[in-house]
Parts: sequence; C-alpha cells; structure tokens
Amino acid sequence: MVRPAQVVLFITQFREYWPPKCVVINTDKNIQALADLNITAKQRQEIILHLSVENYSEGPSRDRDRGGEGIWIFGKQVQGQEIYIKLNLFEVKEKYFASCLSFHPAERTLTYPFS
Repeated sequence: MVRPAQVVLFITQFREYWPPKCVVINTDKNIQALADLNITAKQRQEIILHLSVENYSEGPSRDRDRGGEGIWIFGKQVQGQEIYIKLNLFEVKEKYFASCLSFHPAERTLTYPFS
C-alpha cells in the first residue's frame, strides 16, 4: 500500500523534472481532450503541476516500455469532468524526465484513497 508521503515525493520529483524536458504523449485521445475541454496545452500543464495527494488514484505500477515501477494515476475534475491523468518519471543516460502519458476523460470511475 502506498503512503501519502510516497505520493508527495513522486509529485515533488515530477515537478522538478517537468521543465524543460517534459514529454507529453500526443495521442488522438489526449489531443481530443484538449479540444473537448476547450483548454490549451499550457492549461493542461498547469493542471498537472498542481496535482496533490488528494488527486492520487493508483500506482506506482509497472512501466511496460521502460521497466520498473514508474506509472502513477491521478484524477482531477476539469470543467465538470473527471480527467484520467497518467504520469511517470524515467531515466535516460543518467538524466531524469517527466512524462504525461494520458490526459483525457476517465473511462472508468477512479478511486481516491487519500481524499
């Protein structure tokens, strides 16, 4: 079971490594979410950077692409919709990077163990 302190540590590290080397995966679903919510990529970034322990839903879970336990799921109400936000931190050649893999309306109800 993840403790709130672990979530705080992940959020802190994520914020540290987001600029300037952030990676946002621009899938059709993620791009469509911006249009449907009528928000910009900059607004999406602000939403992500202001996540808190209360927004934590699950993780960390296995990163299928890079190995290790790096996938964290958060949720946030944006314009009356629950948004599914999947984040991770990864290392390449001793440098850390933050990435947003998903940012779109939730396809299932999320649970928030620390809210």
